[in-house]
Amino acid sequence: MPPSSLPACSAEHDLDICRACLSRHLEAQLESRGRAVSESLTCPSLGCGHLYTHSELRIVASPETFARYDKLRLLSHLATLPDFRWCLREGCGSGQVYAFPASRLPSFPADMQLRQRNRVLCEACGFAMCFAHQTPWHEGLDCVEYDAERGDPQLAATRAWICDNTKGCPGCEAPVEKGPGCFHMTCHVCHFEFCWECLADWAQIVNVHPITYVRKYRRDRHAVGCYFRSENAPEATMVAGHTVQEALW
Repeated sequence: MPPSSLPACSAEHDLDICRACLSRHLEAQLESRGRAVSESLTCPSLGCGHLYTHSELRIVASPETFARYDKLRLLSHLATLPDFRWCLREGCGSGQVYAFPASRLPSFPADMQLRQRNRVLCEACGFAMCFAHQTPWHEGLDCVEYDAERGDPQLAATRAWICDNTKGCPGCEAPVEKGPGCFHMTCHVCHFEFCWECLADWAQIVNVHPITYVRKYRRDRHAVGCYFRSENAPEATMVAGHTVQEALW
């Protein structure tokens, strides 16, 4: 592969992987980890860790692999938009950004017109949904009435527990609860892997060479202030417990 293909990598080391092998490596990463890895595809050469840019991947990946990568990048971006919703009708697959603040939870507006404004329609198929609850529209009930009919007296307590006991996945913001295992976490929704203590991308912390399978742990890729970044700290996969303090003491 000519050095001009990947100037950032060629400035640090010889390009020791051919284009075909590199493309297969990228394809395997996308196949096994999907959207979670689309933002963190790195050079597989041992000790490099260069994060490939969109334009570099267009050059080195096959057209099919690049198209898949491009789609996963789009899905990752959409997941970060608070005003975006997928259509909930089976088989539709459409989605759109709705032009109003996403902070409107099913709370307590007095005016009936405002109480109905969480009703949104899919622009592709016209399916009616509740923006706040992210369910099919609860016909005949506004959001306040819907909550009352469901009769969930523990709703506030549940939300408080989630706030106190989970962290938002760095990939999709889904709440993730820490179990008694190690600090290498995988989101059950988007499969993004991260450090529980600092939320750093695990693909940046641990590199595995695609040919030799040599594993390199990069302590400096933990976020500044993370316990596992400190000089004498064991690897995050060697410490188990709900918190670092619990595990060490």
